[in-house]
Amino acid sequence: MMNNLTKVLWLALIVAGTISCNKDKKSDNFMPPITGKPGEITLVMTDALYDGPAGDTLYGILCIEEPALPQSGMEGAEPMFDVIQVPPTGFGNIFRANRNIIIVSINDTLEKAAMRIDRSYWAKQQLLIRMTAPNQEELIDLMVNKDDFLRNTIRDTEIDRDVYLNNKYENTELVNSLIRKHDVVVQFSKGWQPRLDTNNFVWVQYNPPQITQAVLIYYYPYTDESQIEYENLIPRTEEWLKTWVPGPSKGSYMTLELEHAPLYSKVFTKDGHYVREIKGLWDMHNDSMGGPFISWSFIDEKNSRIVTVFGFVYAPKYQKRNHIRKVESLLKSVKFSD
Repeated sequence: MMNNLTKVLWLALIVAGTISCNKDKKSDNFMPPITGKPGEITLVMTDALYDGPAGDTLYGILCIEEPALPQSGMEGAEPMFDVIQVPPTGFGNIFRANRNIIIVSINDTLEKAAMRIDRSYWAKQQLLIRMTAPNQEELIDLMVNKDDFLRNTIRDTEIDRDVYLNNKYENTELVNSLIRKHDVVVQFSKGWQPRLDTNNFVWVQYNPPQITQAVLIYYYPYTDESQIEYENLIPRTEEWLKTWVPGPSKGSYMTLELEHAPLYSKVFTKDGHYVREIKGLWDMHNDSMGGPFISWSFIDEKNSRIVTVFGFVYAPKYQKRNHIRKVESLLKSVKFSD
């Protein structure tokens, strides 16, 4: 039989071991990488719920069209996310490292519906969302009331993963060159190369097979905030594209698609800078090329300039949602010197 001192020491070792294991489990260093394709969601939900009103509601929230893509509003439009439903009985280890997981359940002992978000729960950079409710009606109410939050959380998480990869595999030479010549940080990763670099215009491009991803950076003197109002930015953007982005045939140049597809615009602040986002479709005057674009125009007050970072994709044989999101991750990395 152990004496009291031995018992105390043994208990201390057990407690220390438990704390250590718990800490390791929550550390990214001891987790597997996420699995699954970008934009993919594993939805853990019983067949009865998924085939009923709750499943229809959640599927409709997650699978609305991604805006500002060429097929938007037509047959073949790309959904915001791709949903794979798995019943709880089938949710084994093979699924637990998936990148985005939503677990939906009903528990009649609960007082109210709730949503909980965990990150890096079973895998590095994983997003886990749990939705619970005492009955199906309150579950549906929770889904409807949190629809924008749910979509934005998952979409932002997807883009932040690309931001992380951009930082991890940084093209240091290119990044430093932009800082030195133009006093702007864009966290380009390896594979991105400058195509054109002038006094106030830069064209950087990445060309995986049969796809073009590109970012244009240009700037001009700042006079007042009205310069980044939507109605002023559109003609200014058209001027820059016509001047600096020629097409493959004689007399062709890049322009914005203003007649047959909507443009989306919003304003926000980033690191204290006022920003105007515009996204939609571009096409080629006097040619048949086109695709999605997204631009952020910043007021850089310290340097008394407007800086526009304009990203676009050309991928005629492929879906474009994930490619334009990768470009958006570069815009999200933009910074200026303090």
